[in-house]
Amino acid sequence: MKKNNKEILIKKAIDLINSNLFDGSKLTAYRIATETRITEATIGNYKSGKTRPTAANAQIIIDYFEKINNSDKDGKRLNTESVNSDHSIHSKPFVDMAYGICGKPGGFDVQVMERDCEKLYIPFVESYDFSIRAKGDSMINRKNPQKSIRGGDILVCKKINSVEDVRMGEVYALCSDGDIVIKKLAPSQKDGYITCISFNEEDGYLPFDLSVNDIYGWALVKGVFSVNLW
Repeated sequence: MKKNNKEILIKKAIDLINSNLFDGSKLTAYRIATETRITEATIGNYKSGKTRPTAANAQIIIDYFEKINNSDKDGKRLNTESVNSDHSIHSKPFVDMAYGICGKPGGFDVQVMERDCEKLYIPFVESYDFSIRAKGDSMINRKNPQKSIRGGDILVCKKINSVEDVRMGEVYALCSDGDIVIKKLAPSQKDGYITCISFNEEDGYLPFDLSVNDIYGWALVKGVFSVNLW
């Protein structure tokens, strides 16, 4: 590809990102990342000018915007609201744990359910309230790999309204002081506490006790979706 043509391609991709990603826009960096397989951080870097897309990524971005702006087979114009519209009514709140949005009284009710966050459609799972992206490696399960939770995995969660409904031995997302903790729960020998167990004790993630009073929200982990970007 000639240098001039390459620069034109890159500039066009950057212009498309800048003209479509703005406060109040229905299109988000997360949605672009999901549908183009270019990471959300990379999209953000293109927008801020921190980095520039390669010619290959620039073409992917241009093709993406052409897709959502071209006419569909019925001749109706597509826009960002109509992309994946079949799933929109089934989409639930999605939270990236890297941003650490939990920790205030009200728990998941305030921090997730009423928060202006992304929406994500999770197929094949019924009766859940939200999904979150896991971080870290404390829940890697070498003894039972099918039960592993790896950094980047998407966890499907069902909010629990009463502590009495919490089942020991299950894995929960706990809205605690400044973060979301993903752990298997067990009874504690201390009154008013629960024991949080990591699957990956081999790497030094030992059980610890957490005060029930420091937990602002409880959610049962109903499933895990692994996301592998190539």
